[in-house]
Amino acid sequence: PGAFRLEHLVEKPHAADAPSRLALTGAYLLSPSIFDAIRATPPGPRGEVELTDALDRLAQREPMVGVVTEGLRYDTGTPPLWLETNVRFALRDPLYRSRLLRVMREEGALVPPSPTAATARF
Repeated sequence: PGAFRLEHLVEKPHAADAPSRLALTGAYLLSPSIFDAIRATPPGPRGEVELTDALDRLAQREPMVGVVTEGLRYDTGTPPLWLETNVRFALRDPLYRSRLLRVMREEGALVPPSPTAATARF
């Protein structure tokens, strides 16, 4: 982990085109000049002005610093990934775990009395 200068940011690149394995996680401390960068940024391929594109534009004009942190990152960009992430977190919380397992049993899942994520069969 550590800080470094950001030189180029890319919104949702294909894996083969990604300039690195680093990801923006959506935690920013921005100067007011971001608003000018947003106004000057044209819509991207999805028809939206992407904050990442505005950040890339701003990084070309003024110093921008990124910080690498340790930890896991969960992709929730599609309904199945969102659901999978929520199930993972529900299984870690005693209140939600018991409710989730009850519903799974009611729906016919073969869930042992004290399952781990590795032993539950769907």
